[in-house]
Amino acid sequence: MSFFKKNPLVKLGLLALILVGLPAAIFLTQRSTEIRSRASRTVNLSFTPSSTSTTPINVPPGGTVSINLMLDPGTSQVSFLKTELTYDATKFQVDEGGFQVNQDAFPKTLQGPFYSPGKVSFAISIGGDGTQAIQSTAKVGTLTLRALSSSGISQVGYSAGAQALSIDPNSTPTENVISNTTPAFLVVSGTTTVAPTSPPNACTSVNPSDTMLVIDKSGSMSVAADVNKISQAKIAAKNYVDIISQQTSNTIGLVSYENTATVNSPLTTDYASVKSQIDTLTAIGSTCTECGILKANQEIAKSNSANKKVVVLLTDGIANFVEGDSNQVATALAEQRAVAAAVAGNAAKGTVFYTIGLGQQINAQFLQQIANATGGKYFASPTGDQLNAIYQQISVIAAQGSVSGIVFNDANNNRAYETTEAKLAGWTLQLTGGGSTTPQTFISDITGFNITGLCNGTYTLKEVVQSGWRQTLPTDPNGYTFIITNGNVITDQNFGNNRGNTCADGIDNNNNSKIDIADPVCHTDGNPANPDSYDPTRPETGNTCADRIDNNNNNLIDTLDPICHTDGNKNNPNSYDPNLPERTGNTCADGIDNNGNNLVDGLDPICHNGGVITNPYNPDLPESGGNGTGLSLTLFLHGIGNSGDNANPTGISLSNKNPLKKTRPATVQIYDISNKIFATASGTLTYSSASGNYSGRVQTTTALPSANYNLRVEMDQHLARRIPGTQLIKANIDNPLPDITLVTGDIDNNNKLNILDYNLLLDCYSDTQPAPSCAENSKKIQSDINDDGPVNGTDYNLFIRELSVQPGE
Repeated sequence: MSFFKKNPLVKLGLLALILVGLPAAIFLTQRSTEIRSRASRTVNLSFTPSSTSTTPINVPPGGTVSINLMLDPGTSQVSFLKTELTYDATKFQVDEGGFQVNQDAFPKTLQGPFYSPGKVSFAISIGGDGTQAIQSTAKVGTLTLRALSSSGISQVGYSAGAQALSIDPNSTPTENVISNTTPAFLVVSGTTTVAPTSPPNACTSVNPSDTMLVIDKSGSMSVAADVNKISQAKIAAKNYVDIISQQTSNTIGLVSYENTATVNSPLTTDYASVKSQIDTLTAIGSTCTECGILKANQEIAKSNSANKKVVVLLTDGIANFVEGDSNQVATALAEQRAVAAAVAGNAAKGTVFYTIGLGQQINAQFLQQIANATGGKYFASPTGDQLNAIYQQISVIAAQGSVSGIVFNDANNNRAYETTEAKLAGWTLQLTGGGSTTPQTFISDITGFNITGLCNGTYTLKEVVQSGWRQTLPTDPNGYTFIITNGNVITDQNFGNNRGNTCADGIDNNNNSKIDIADPVCHTDGNPANPDSYDPTRPETGNTCADRIDNNNNNLIDTLDPICHTDGNKNNPNSYDPNLPERTGNTCADGIDNNGNNLVDGLDPICHNGGVITNPYNPDLPESGGNGTGLSLTLFLHGIGNSGDNANPTGISLSNKNPLKKTRPATVQIYDISNKIFATASGTLTYSSASGNYSGRVQTTTALPSANYNLRVEMDQHLARRIPGTQLIKANIDNPLPDITLVTGDIDNNNKLNILDYNLLLDCYSDTQPAPSCAENSKKIQSDINDDGPVNGTDYNLFIRELSVQPGE
């Protein structure tokens, strides 16, 4: 049978079923190069039984309530869901059984459920069978809560990070298709009080605060599509004042802002007057967030009380004005000024900023930055309905303490975080203290961690070090010990970790009298005079200038030469690349004057890859000297650049535009017209962010005779693919080949997508918690099929989608 004769798709699917048991039926049409537009968000999350703020679910004190999380996919085909359910931990606790996933709809629980005060988080999927994608309304699971005491209306909702992924052909692997989330409303009525158990979050004493409400009243708060924004904000803010007023030592004030800011009320205990001022707010103008923060800082600076200083900032738009300027400015500048103002307020009075993003047109990263920089917390409110619950949460955590920090890759072993070093998500933190000996577990994300709701007391915070890493910060393996008093905020409790020694050449690379692990700055080329070669994520490889040639006429060679060339030719400046090793020998070695300049080989500043003048020069490739045949190859890889799992050449393609592996080896198997293996061409392809593909040159070891050939392209992690038709390959020139797209997900490199790849991916899945079984670094790299670092829902969803694409050839 011909090597390239393909079996029918159904037959291949049945064979995969027989061999490995994965129910990977092919349920979508072949779409390896299909161009798709970005899908609309169609998924709605809600709870049953249904409830509203006026018709809440009634729960007696000490009683339990079970609510079902429901998913309506709309036109999507949901394969993955990650969310964090939120509830008021002062009024409810998770009852025995916690959150139970509906395994009929989502048979595979990837991580969780995890429990912390006021939160339940999990990541679930349909498993390995794409035909089971959720296409009609389904129950996700059931949450059971126990009421602690009589209270007002409380909400069970969703965090801003809720994510649903679809395998619908009109979406992309990373596209969050959630359109709307509807909370559940609960009310506890009665007289019985039940003491909370685990996790402890109800403090015996509540710390007083001086709080400034800062409310955006720009024109967007009353646009037609969101006519209730300003009114909903006013209602929620007044409810917050009512909560604050229950402790008479609390003071509260009000600042509103648009192009400028106004102090509507200074800090006061006249709560009724503050509510009256809230009622007067009307929406107009633009958005000077800095103005609002500065006014709040000024009012807080006037307070000499020992109360905790708090700002609660609500905005629905993008900052575009700054203090003292009557003209609109760039958003980046306006946001930078606002962050600086918040940091200044925190430095002056220890003010903690809690930020609320109302609606869809907000910059969450900007608001998160304000909160993180001051030890506060950011809350997303896609609609105004969530505001009441958010303000209630803030009223609780603002009266209590918090601890925050980051987990980071201490690549240079200097026990200090630097902006070039990566923050590590999915690391487990354990908090003990505050009257409890049972550790509470928290998970870091790419912004770090912020643990709120801490009662006064002494605490210990430690990390669970992942396999293959060692902790560099703090030096005490037991972590940090700190004290919460008066609801204070503890920041910069950072954990540094290093995978191992990246300086391992035994050389003082920087003339600082330090080597290897003690050397805070090392070089990947072993050359202390070459600063451009430093890369903390790459191991020390030794000297890349090893040709014994003064490449630059600076009387320095090899280790002493700060600038070396990849072709050993000092007359060729274009060949310099600090990230590539020095090639040990002359790449112009054909004995030919390739350019008509009367220079050959080492003296020739410009050489050619085929030894002929008509073949355009490529400085990144060696001179072939006519000993082999070159093939120019361009690959689009699913999940990366301008391919995704849909070849979308526009900027809206949600594939990974910044892959970690900028170069990849590739092989082209060359067959004669009888489909017998004739030769193999190998080489390295380089990623171009501009074109979103990998391109370069592969070469045979011996020259091919000019003829027609069948070609098959192979690359690690991808299914091999034949280049359609026969290709005319000519001797002694560089032969361009048609562009080709490869299917990803072949983790074990057996040219099949099956249960073995699926299991390897799940072993390394680490979205909200460390991977269950991924100690080998190479295993994680292989499982990271979109090459962005983490192995998470994106890789899972991309793999499930790839099952519908043609098999390897």
